[in-house]
Amino acid sequence: MTLLGLQHYLAVGGLLFIFGLIGFMTRRNMIVIFLCTELMFQGVAVNLIAFSAYHNTMAGQALTIF
Repeated sequence: MTLLGLQHYLAVGGLLFIFGLIGFMTRRNMIVIFLCTELMFQGVAVNLIAFSAYHNTMAGQALTIF
């Protein structure tokens, strides 16, 4: 089994952010807008954790928790 590289995690995080941004810009329902904002936050969290694991630091993981 092969390990996933940093690029795979960044692509998933980027897709989550893009889907959230598209939903945020096209919807009018406030609940859906909040859900899309949360989707964008999760995309950023995936990227922070991926960079943190890649550089062997805890900074990205700590920032994600807070």
